[in-house]
Amino acid sequence: MSDHIETNSYHFSAQMARELLKPQWGNAGPIGFAPYQLTNNNAEINRLKKRIAQLEKARTRETKEYDFQGVCRVIENVEENRLQFFFDGKPDAETRAVMKSNGFRWAPSQGAWQRQLTGNARHAGRSALRALGVDLSGK
Repeated sequence: MSDHIETNSYHFSAQMARELLKPQWGNAGPIGFAPYQLTNNNAEINRLKKRIAQLEKARTRETKEYDFQGVCRVIENVEENRLQFFFDGKPDAETRAVMKSNGFRWAPSQGAWQRQLTGNARHAGRSALRALGVDLSGK
């Protein structure tokens, strides 16, 4: 008898194969993998497929930049996966409070207020711009 049993692309040692063929609780119980080891495998596979599709879609996007004269510059930074707000100098306390209340955090390494680039981030960005007095009717 060989040391390894090959099933498709999975390799099991002879010891592992013997263990899988024994009932799990003495003479009773399931044979093979325990049910908890296989639970939600299909759900996990589907989740990963959706995530791969989402990442591939994100890879095709391009970085966009918007300039709101006198207020700030907004960049949808695809490379960093961030929505970034750049201000000339340090914004006043009210502006900082608006940014924080919309989920943006100061990133000294980027010199910007930013958050992860998602649909919710875009919505929060529009909300922050309205709170800062920017007219978005033409955008």
